[in-house]
Amino acid sequence: MTFGENWHGNHHAFPYSARLGVEKGQIDPGFWLISMLDTFGLAWNVKTPGDEPDRPGLTRLQNGACSSTESAGMVQPHDKYI
Repeated sequence: MTFGENWHGNHHAFPYSARLGVEKGQIDPGFWLISMLDTFGLAWNVKTPGDEPDRPGLTRLQNGACSSTESAGMVQPHDKYI
């Protein structure tokens, strides 16, 4: 079990976020644990992708694309991520 580390690329997109599984279907047990700790007052100031301003130049890649010509455009974490 990787506790969400398999979504490590999401950490580079949203380095301040405790949530690494940001796309639908990306389970993130590490964030579940952090959320539980937050519920009991043992964690605080927990941030998610929508908690900071959008980063300029951040693009979403489709179908494993790695060139900028195949990107789908700017990521808007406030409404495209869970």
